[in-house]
Amino acid sequence: MFNRQFRLLSITLLTEFAALLVIFVVSRTLADKHVSLLWMGLIGAGFGLASTLSSAYCGALSDRIGRRRGVVLGLFLALSAVGLTRAGLAGFIPITFSYVVMGVSLGLIYPAMSAWLTEGRAGSAGVRGLLRTLIGFSIAWNIGLIGAQISGGLLYEYVSPMSPLALAAGLLILTIMLAWAPMPPAATTTVLEPGQADMVTERYRASTIYSRLSWVANIGGTFAMAMILHLFPALMVDLHIEADRHGMIMAFSRLIVVCTYIMLFLTRFWHYRISTSLGAQGLGIGGLLLISFASGQAALMLGLALLSLTIGYNYFASLYYSSTRGRDEARGAAMGLHEATLTAGMTGGAALGGLLGSFWGVRSPYMLAAAVIGLLIIVQLSVWIRYRGQLAQPGLDRRYAGRACA
Repeated sequence: MFNRQFRLLSITLLTEFAALLVIFVVSRTLADKHVSLLWMGLIGAGFGLASTLSSAYCGALSDRIGRRRGVVLGLFLALSAVGLTRAGLAGFIPITFSYVVMGVSLGLIYPAMSAWLTEGRAGSAGVRGLLRTLIGFSIAWNIGLIGAQISGGLLYEYVSPMSPLALAAGLLILTIMLAWAPMPPAATTTVLEPGQADMVTERYRASTIYSRLSWVANIGGTFAMAMILHLFPALMVDLHIEADRHGMIMAFSRLIVVCTYIMLFLTRFWHYRISTSLGAQGLGIGGLLLISFASGQAALMLGLALLSLTIGYNYFASLYYSSTRGRDEARGAAMGLHEATLTAGMTGGAALGGLLGSFWGVRSPYMLAAAVIGLLIIVQLSVWIRYRGQLAQPGLDRRYAGRACA
């Protein structure tokens, strides 16, 4: 079982490493060429829209064709996207096409991968094993992201702007080999006693409601995250921050995300509580406002840290609720919606942020993101008020949060 989990987490790490190398090279190259924020935003939106549509469809597709086939097909598409990126950096239309291919590939890979990892985990009375799987998955892809940002910045600055793409191609070839090789079977689900079965059914119902709230929160968090991935390089160039330092700052923000995951893994106070979610999103609004007005690197990093905490909370909570809202056979569809809301926010953030930034300057997109998160908080409150009556007896939030980790 350990070998199976280790293999799947390694595939996750290497996939994210390769994908973010491509994103780093494209966004930094465009920024160095002083391409307008509007065009940078549109390219990022093309990537996000492709990933959104792919995730929404391919999550359910993986329920039918199998997890391995979905992942391997996505990896081959990602490898082709690396080659297209190398050939397409000279023009707007070719690089947009390569970005779309990369977006489609990730929409194939991640819903299938997260469902593959959680097979046999979410249908048990306790969720300790599931939480260990989720924290492993979350840390794995973030290590890949951090590694890509550090190595991408160093290779770009000291070797050549195209050298990170060669590394990405090599990583994807290795990943395809790992995914193609025979995989040990999944853990079997324990047969439940009647009382335990009732508790799992109750968890399914509660997670269905809270997953909807988390998906709305995801849109706001990744709306802001899109600006960090696709538009932040323009702010770095405007502040005369070199590519290697830029990569280090981005890696720092992801380290905060990973620390947030670990905190949520070790605690249970946040389970089935809307107050903690809204508080985390409030910190993100503060972080975005700091980025909007920061004149020094320290204030900029503090703003990124607060925003990263929000992104980390939204993602891990959504992953948990999406994993516990149904049975293994339909988990690909739920994970597809989880991923689709993440990339839908990125699409809107890249497009609208780029449009606003082209007219009002490189800092204006972050004020827009703060306003979007604030509006989505109102949406979440209205959804929670509507469905709260379905959470069984009053006090379910407190009672169930303690039982969920049994």
